[in-house]
Amino acid sequence: GEAAERLLAEMGLREPLPWQCLMNDVVMEASGELPPEILASLPPGVQVLDKKKVSDGWHEGYLLTLSEPLRPGQEPKAILRIWRSQLSYWRPDTLTGWAVELRAIGLARQAGLPTAGCQRPPTASTSGSGGDSGGTDGEGSYVGVCARAPRGEACDWAIYDFVPHCGE
Repeated sequence: GEAAERLLAEMGLREPLPWQCLMNDVVMEASGELPPEILASLPPGVQVLDKKKVSDGWHEGYLLTLSEPLRPGQEPKAILRIWRSQLSYWRPDTLTGWAVELRAIGLARQAGLPTAGCQRPPTASTSGSGGDSGGTDGEGSYVGVCARAPRGEACDWAIYDFVPHCGE
């Protein structure tokens, strides 16, 4: 209505809204097909056996069932997040994505809070690096950028360890 038009005008916008503001709709209609960039990041022999959509916000969230765990001692499950809009909920000038989330994980760990991991298993080339430090470079983590339909936008993605809820 008129009030919404005034509000939008104050922000320099008018309907129809820019496509970046409609990510919830895009996520709800997403095909769920996993991008090849993500599949290529999995260790040799690990396959996605099943996926379940678990989020319909400004990011896609999937519970992945894998043919084997990503790391020893983990369940053969993981959580995949694909950020469909890099716009922040709180500060439009600050982009969101895996770098911001890994930094938040690092801060939470420093404060003694448990967090889901995003760490690749050590290899000969990374065995002395300390792995997932929670920093923003993503080294040693399952993170990257992929093209996503319908417009082919570059979207951040990250794969996290599956952490069961109490009673699961």
